[in-house]
Amino acid sequence: MLNETACDQLRRLEIIPLEDEAFATAPGSGRLFHLNATARIVADLLKSGIPLDELAQTFAETHCVPPSQVMLDVETLVHTMITDQSEADSPDQSVSLAVPLFPEPTMAAAYRLFGHVVRVGYPTADVAATCGPLLAPMAVPLDTPNDLLVTYKEIDGSYEVACGSATVRVPRAGWSAFVGLQRAVLCHDERDPGPFQTVLHGGAVVGRNGAWLIGGASGRGKSTLVARLDAAGLRVLGDDLVPLAPEDGRAFPFAMALSIKEGGWSVVRAFRPDLMKSPPQITRIGKTVRYVAPINGPLDEDRQGQPVAGLLLPRRTVGADPTIKPIGLKQAMIGLCDRFGRFPVEPRELRSLVSLAARIPRYELVYDDFGDLLPGLLGLL
Repeated sequence: MLNETACDQLRRLEIIPLEDEAFATAPGSGRLFHLNATARIVADLLKSGIPLDELAQTFAETHCVPPSQVMLDVETLVHTMITDQSEADSPDQSVSLAVPLFPEPTMAAAYRLFGHVVRVGYPTADVAATCGPLLAPMAVPLDTPNDLLVTYKEIDGSYEVACGSATVRVPRAGWSAFVGLQRAVLCHDERDPGPFQTVLHGGAVVGRNGAWLIGGASGRGKSTLVARLDAAGLRVLGDDLVPLAPEDGRAFPFAMALSIKEGGWSVVRAFRPDLMKSPPQITRIGKTVRYVAPINGPLDEDRQGQPVAGLLLPRRTVGADPTIKPIGLKQAMIGLCDRFGRFPVEPRELRSLVSLAARIPRYELVYDDFGDLLPGLLGLL
């Protein structure tokens, strides 16, 4: 049976209904959650004031859903909420990257991020080891005049990351320091925060009519698809993070290295043989990746935002016939909901995100050999 703490978690959810299911977020959580039918009903009942001890009896009397199944569905959701937030708040302990030693106390480097030249002062070799492989493909000469400066200050076991008028507090760990850098650069002008209320964990490329978002769960092939479209001549707005203005339907660039997981190396090296020159890295979640610079990065015009033209959800399946098929709003939102957690997604923004997904074309890409799918996809984009 759910305890009162779990019920409090569910009562805080802002629910956006979608057919018989729903999507939800809790203020300040930085997470979007998919609610199946039973989890949504329980959340609705708790928010309406029904006491915890009446829930099981309520479902028992309906005879439509076993109370045990209801509790299992909801407990799974609560566990996901708690686990995700714990991961977001805890210092990272698993960074293990094979990089050369950097001189102490500081290694400075300049990068092109979000259309700016950003100069970063790494506080430690651990932070340099985490940031370096992701940002090195964007590096520019150190004597380049910088638009922005990122600094780190250690305070009580945390880093205070500053950029422009923005400051971000993160745990003192390599990956957390990199997330702080991303946040600080995106929010560098607090007087004019720009359109970055929502940042999608996914990729985006620019087609004939604007930006195509590329979403989906980890391992589905987002980065592999971005790399293939990049090699075909489309501009890359982002491989890992895409700032969005859902109300206006625009996507903005946040270029970093393309991150190709081990399962995609054989596919990508066929059209990007330079991938294999990049040393493999072990990420904070135990994935082995290689990083490679995009061929076609963002242009200055992209800094004003590209209208979102549509959404692609890749799914590589052994033996599958190449298929580009339209999908419904529910499936699209499930694909978009994968780990928004590096940046906050507040309840007011969730409604705009659902509205954006509802008004753009949405396709699932099912394939085994991506080459068979490419001609049709390029015709679509």
